[in-house]
Amino acid sequence: MASPEFQFELHAHSTASDGRQSPAELVALAAAAGLALLALTDHDTLAGLDAARAAARGQGLTLVPGVEISASWHGHSAHLLGYFPPDWELEAENARAFSAWMQHSRDLRRQRNKRLGENFRHAGIPLDVEALEAERLRAGGHQLGRPHIARWLVDYGHAASIADAFARFLTPGASTYTRLEGLPASEAIAQVHAAGGMASLAHPCRLKWPWREHLHELAEAGLDALEVYYPLHSPADVKEFEALARRHHLASSGGSDFHGRPDDRLAAVILPLERLKEWPLQLPLPK
Repeated sequence: MASPEFQFELHAHSTASDGRQSPAELVALAAAAGLALLALTDHDTLAGLDAARAAARGQGLTLVPGVEISASWHGHSAHLLGYFPPDWELEAENARAFSAWMQHSRDLRRQRNKRLGENFRHAGIPLDVEALEAERLRAGGHQLGRPHIARWLVDYGHAASIADAFARFLTPGASTYTRLEGLPASEAIAQVHAAGGMASLAHPCRLKWPWREHLHELAEAGLDALEVYYPLHSPADVKEFEALARRHHLASSGGSDFHGRPDDRLAAVILPLERLKEWPLQLPLPK
């Protein structure tokens, strides 16, 4: 494990996507917890990075620019975590090109949301996706995700809780569910590399397809790491995923997938420091 004076969180979300804290609030939480590294990994956007960087100045905290990309592999959903050097500049040509490419992913999300709205209306539930997106923008958010729709369902009496909303309306098998068609994972990996970053396959335990059989293909496509350490991974999972990562010459990544929910905790899962030192990305780590 990392030493007490060097704690880190490498998978966290803000209100720029579906987190509950603003980028500045997330940084403040990380600084108060004594973290040395925080990766902001919002879904398909870098919109929170400037505010997070401003908040991190003078806090003794290194902010790692990141993103969680909604991708696909052979028709299956696969989220990729892209990580970039701490001094990565959004105004640099490679970063601007990457941001422009991610607009395609955001467009796919909006198309998915529109289909969700149509499905809910057919089910007799008057969900106005356009109005909900406008409300998100007024509140400082940058995109609409399923958690926001789940909260709307609870607020308007269509579900008893967020978990109930997901179970009944927003997961595969529900008549209202529509899958987000992500961009090809190989394309996403190539774009992350072109922008100077590394790519990790996120939360493998949540993948509902035989990803183990395809991991060698993703590695051949340039995947850099596997998210071995994750709150839902059992000790047996961690052991298996570490072995898989080494077999396919991948680094190990890890993080808590923090969204700011009542039961979330920053750095609830910590990638061992020795594994972090094996990353192809240069980070300010203790010797």
